[in-house]
Amino acid sequence: MAIKKVLMIGNQKLREKSLNVTDFTGELLEVTQDLKNTLLYLQKEKNIGRALAAPQIGHMKKVVYYNSNYEEIIMLILKLYGRVKRCLMFGTVVIALMLLFL
Repeated sequence: MAIKKVLMIGNQKLREKSLNVTDFTGELLEVTQDLKNTLLYLQKEKNIGRALAAPQIGHMKKVVYYNSNYEEIIMLILKLYGRVKRCLMFGTVVIALMLLFL
């Protein structure tokens, strides 16, 4: 759980395929904490950023952390049944479940 280096455009790691979230172990907690710590650092020290995706800090998982105006949202992409995906959004104000059909 640390402030991570943000990968910039042109970094080949950003072209790799991200993995769906398949379990909710300590690894997921670590990724979300790293996203939160890194984004809050960027907002405070550099005055930039509203959201950060896990691949941007080197974790190849489909996780996004959003923080703006005292609202935070964590989005997870889960593969459940073939072509159906669920995007779980956990936030201090918003809790939503969306079905995305490919």
